[in-house]
Amino acid sequence: MKTKAKKKIKSLATLKRKKAIGRRAKTVKDILENTGKSVSKAMLDAGYSPSYAKNPQDFKKTRKWKEIMDDKLSEEMVAEVHAELLKATKLEQAIFPLGVADELIRLIVSEVGCVVMKIVELMGKKYVWYRAPDAAAKKAAVDMVYKLRGKYAAEKFEEVNPLKKLSNAELAEKKKVLLDFLLKRKTK
Repeated sequence: MKTKAKKKIKSLATLKRKKAIGRRAKTVKDILENTGKSVSKAMLDAGYSPSYAKNPQDFKKTRKWKEIMDDKLSEEMVAEVHAELLKATKLEQAIFPLGVADELIRLIVSEVGCVVMKIVELMGKKYVWYRAPDAAAKKAAVDMVYKLRGKYAAEKFEEVNPLKKLSNAELAEKKKVLLDFLLKRKTK
């Protein structure tokens, strides 16, 4: 009889552990695949309770979260992404008067850190397509990595409770003073 109860308890514990692992994995996968999604929203979608999802910093403090982050976003990977992001570009276009020489256009564009891809003469103008550094993409991606790893001070949460240091007697006194104040206020 005791053996069946122990097995049942073990199987329930195993089931809970597997469910927790699944939720963690789903949360992390969701965050990595949907760059704009918050940790709280990903936690809710994975099946965590709303009260736990309201405090994603608790989730980020877990040993498993840190292990997953080290696995999915290792320091080496982050360094590689940073290196790639420093080179991120986007295609832009500019229009020059027809009289401007192609060499001068290339010089002007290169002086601001861009690379000319193509120059086309059309309807009395020169249309220039060039690759320009994509600062917004660089910032957004780096920002996401820092947020996920909890590197921003705003993401790190420390509970400050001035009442925590008080003794029971001091708390009782504060409670009495507050109740007296509220009762006086109510009678006015």
